[in-house]
Amino acid sequence: MEFDDEMIAELVRDYGNMLLFLARHYVDDWADAEDIVQDVFVSLIKTRKINHDGIKSWLIRSTINRGLDYIKKYKRIIRSEYVYSLAEVNRDVDTELYDALMRLGKYERETIFLFYYVGYSTDDIAKVMHKSNAAVRKCLERARAKLKIYLEEET
Repeated sequence: MEFDDEMIAELVRDYGNMLLFLARHYVDDWADAEDIVQDVFVSLIKTRKINHDGIKSWLIRSTINRGLDYIKKYKRIIRSEYVYSLAEVNRDVDTELYDALMRLGKYERETIFLFYYVGYSTDDIAKVMHKSNAAVRKCLERARAKLKIYLEEET
């Protein structure tokens, strides 16, 4: 499928911020995250084999892969700050919730991010993360239980 300028602009509007927060999870600053997202969209333009129904999954998976490539290339430490970035944008998110989210493991944070922020179903998350649906549901269950405990400790 070929993508015209209007379709690309619509995809950037629809998914750009989400991909930026996801990329920020893997890199140290916003400029690098923006470079990753830009590379993903350039790759999308060059790739013509993507089914229109699978574009969102492809964009997320490509962003994750580019982030991991960045880490390998520059040997930087993974910084899990996309939730903090989300808190900056949504001032309603309190610091207690942010602190609780930061206490979760990387896999749990990514699963929570994809489920609540991106709005993915557990089936979609399983496809993107190459896990079974049962593993994703169990991860969400564990993450919610941990968040409940962490938030109760704060009060």
